[in-house]
Amino acid sequence: MRQIRFNGWANDRVLAKAVTVLPERPDFGESYGILADELLHVLQAQQHWLAVWRGEPSSQIESPTTAELVAAFAASQA
Repeated sequence: MRQIRFNGWANDRVLAKAVTVLPERPDFGESYGILADELLHVLQAQQHWLAVWRGEPSSQIESPTTAELVAAFAASQA
């Protein structure tokens, strides 16, 4: 349980800084390793393993706005 709380805390801290530099609609896939791509990768992995744990089919967000990215992180953490 401690690791789950830490994951949420760490995601919140990273996202709080990221939203200050990300545009409203990030360009995903423009170059390897950009901030938006890395955040999307972490989110998709979190969504995938949450679906596996629940025994549900995995559904992943694709090319979200910055607001949608933050909301999806919050939903996956809840």
